[in-house]
Amino acid sequence: MKKILTIISAAAALVLAVCSCSSLRMSPEQKALMERAVIDSLGNRTYTIEVSMVHPTHGTSRHVNNYYLSVKGDKLVTVLPYYGVAYSLPYGGDTGYHLNSEITEYNESAPKPDRRQIRIITKVFEGGRNETVSFNLTVFVNGRAQINAYSQNREPISYSGALVL
Repeated sequence: MKKILTIISAAAALVLAVCSCSSLRMSPEQKALMERAVIDSLGNRTYTIEVSMVHPTHGTSRHVNNYYLSVKGDKLVTVLPYYGVAYSLPYGGDTGYHLNSEITEYNESAPKPDRRQIRIITKVFEGGRNETVSFNLTVFVNGRAQINAYSQNREPISYSGALVL
């Protein structure tokens, strides 16, 4: 009797999993609309990436909320945490990549049909900081995004999340 209940429970769980996964699938029309929206927002240089995971160079990845990278024309606004080794910090410590600065270099390419790669370079001169920060973004046509941040004053760090449409 116990074996039969286990089999029935497993079958019910399998049916539930299959039903929930099939509802997440997008139709070809929905995929095309999503791809067009992603490409248009990147082309217009007006987009925001909400970060959901932080991947430090050393240590474990962490789930995070309320962090983002936003591009509006030639303006870059980031509110990103930083976990790692900093080689040079301003007096009083560091708050991560909390930037509101002009973009000095912006390059976009399409190495594969399903993704866009963007390199953003900005110079930061605020709060005792004088550094050049480079963000390498990989944005997929389904809206998922990967951000790699580099600075001469810190270890590299990566973030993953999704484009806000």
